[in-house]
Amino acid sequence: MKNILLLFLFFAFAPVVIADECQKCFESINNYRTQSQCPKLIWSDEIAADCQQWADKLQSIGAIRYRGRLFRKGGGIHGYSGENCACGNESGYETFRQWLTSEAGHREFMERQDTMVGAVAKSGLYWVFRAEKSIETYKSKTKKQ
Repeated sequence: MKNILLLFLFFAFAPVVIADECQKCFESINNYRTQSQCPKLIWSDEIAADCQQWADKLQSIGAIRYRGRLFRKGGGIHGYSGENCACGNESGYETFRQWLTSEAGHREFMERQDTMVGAVAKSGLYWVFRAEKSIETYKSKTKKQ
């Protein structure tokens, strides 16, 4: 009976703990952005759901894979997406620190756009962060390069 109770408590509270760690990771990213004079990212439940699906996929295949930078919605290109993936960390802060030490990871959460939205999700030991900006912002940025 004690084991059944422990299992119930684990599965009842595990999603809350994971969500809390994802929020801590997101807050760490925003704190770092603020210290670097970048505007904070705005949390998106839609992106969080998509990140969760991708983190679940990574967990199921047991490997890190990245998606394309342009994402499509409703039959057309919708916007630009920066994505970080990680594996092996228990805490959101550890994951943030891992991304911070990666040049590509650092670049993804240091974009200076005002209208960026993002989210973090976790499945097992797999983490996904994504930030998006509109296709108009992406096109104007790539024309300048």
